[in-house]
Amino acid sequence: MEWSVGVARGATAPWRTGAGGARSVRALVATMLALVLLVGVMLVAPIDHDESQYVAAVAAMRHGLPYRDFAFLQTPLHPLLFAPFSALPPGWLVVGLRLANLLCAVGTLVVLGNSLRRHGVARGPTAAAMLLMLTCNAFLFAGSVARNDALPMLLFAGGLATTLRLAGDRAGRPGTAALAGLLLAAAASAKISYALPAATLGVALLMLRLLSLRMILAFAAGGLAGLAPTIALVAIAPAEAWFGIIDYSVIAPQQWRLLVGETGMLSPLAKIGRLAAFAALGPALLLLIVVAAARLRGRGGRGAIPLLLDAALLGALLAAYLPDPTYRQYLVPLLPPLFLRAGMLLSDRARLRGRALPVALAGFALIGLAPTAMAARDAVRRGSPVLALIRDAHAVLRAVGDAAVVTLAPERIAGAGTRFDPRFVAGPFLFRIMPPLAARIPPRWAVMVIADTDRALAAAPPAALLTGTEPRPFLRHPHGLDGVLEGWALRHGYRPRRLPSGDALLWLPPRR
Repeated sequence: MEWSVGVARGATAPWRTGAGGARSVRALVATMLALVLLVGVMLVAPIDHDESQYVAAVAAMRHGLPYRDFAFLQTPLHPLLFAPFSALPPGWLVVGLRLANLLCAVGTLVVLGNSLRRHGVARGPTAAAMLLMLTCNAFLFAGSVARNDALPMLLFAGGLATTLRLAGDRAGRPGTAALAGLLLAAAASAKISYALPAATLGVALLMLRLLSLRMILAFAAGGLAGLAPTIALVAIAPAEAWFGIIDYSVIAPQQWRLLVGETGMLSPLAKIGRLAAFAALGPALLLLIVVAAARLRGRGGRGAIPLLLDAALLGALLAAYLPDPTYRQYLVPLLPPLFLRAGMLLSDRARLRGRALPVALAGFALIGLAPTAMAARDAVRRGSPVLALIRDAHAVLRAVGDAAVVTLAPERIAGAGTRFDPRFVAGPFLFRIMPPLAARIPPRWAVMVIADTDRALAAAPPAALLTGTEPRPFLRHPHGLDGVLEGWALRHGYRPRRLPSGDALLWLPPRR
């Protein structure tokens, strides 16, 4: 099978074809089924402690900007775009952000299918690629929690698809080139790890000499526009932005693994093994092997499009490996180029002779769905974690009103009508920092760290504390981060009240 650089003239998106509209109906039904599945995953997915800083940052947008006015540990586009959700009531803010990510995930699938059809891939392989991507645990995680994974995935998928259009049509319009640069750079503005695959894609585009000078300038102009939110906020608070985007991610994870005795997770072999294990939760690992084998055997496809996708894949793999330690969410930038590449390879019927590959892909797809099935089982037994969080948030609202609550889980109370102590806007991630890194936290943020707990809380006793989400023991703190706050509350006469979920405690001040 040979790939042409040009766009197949007769290929159109599956939702735009069919004399009687049957194909459009099938595509719509498939999209709705994906939406329903992700809604179910969203309802049963446990509350992830990483959600704390992203939910809290959106809530904090009511009063200021990232870096300048509150701590934020990523590039800033996510809270900037989702700031309107801060008007949602407590508990429902998490639901709103999860729903927004769910729609971004479905949008990524639509972009994937549209791009494959545009490049001449038949409906069958296109549907297979979309379905296989939907079964990846990393994809389901990105689309079901209130983190910053799904938004940049959608932006990157759109930028990648638009870049492939440029490669297929050298006489394209400068507006298309600008859009490609805008989307790729906006993905990096939403999550820094997308800078690597976007950069490798841009370098490959230049090396292949596919664009005229005017198109290159338009691409660069779009890139500057996509980076504008990050550039502006870095210019406003450069030291704070540098610490949040660079210093924290380089130093703090290693420090924490040392405290909890898990430095082995940081070794190169352990990181590669963890990435492989996460990729095996779904068909991503097998498809990576298929794509690599095809390239090594010289059967990876001719023309610029396969080379551009391979460049994006290499950048995404490097971006997944660099963080310490590696987690499933770091595989998300890999998914759009991988499944575009795989969809094109799977359209070669010669590769599908026999049943070995389809059966193996189906098996890995079931493995990818297994964690979701277990979460669904737990939700049936214990109830939906999201609904439990809403009940807890309303209980806190009734108990303390709009008084500021000290908690390492601000996502559980964030929303219009309640307040979390702004010193904990980053959830547990800055609180657990130890010296000497703690001394480098920007003073403007006025966050609280473990070493300052007694002094800071005694100076301004909180109206309430919420604990129960960070019990993991570590060096010198056998009861975890929550134990630090609970110990202070007990010493100062605060009374614990079990919240409706049974998972968290609300500590109220002593009666006067």
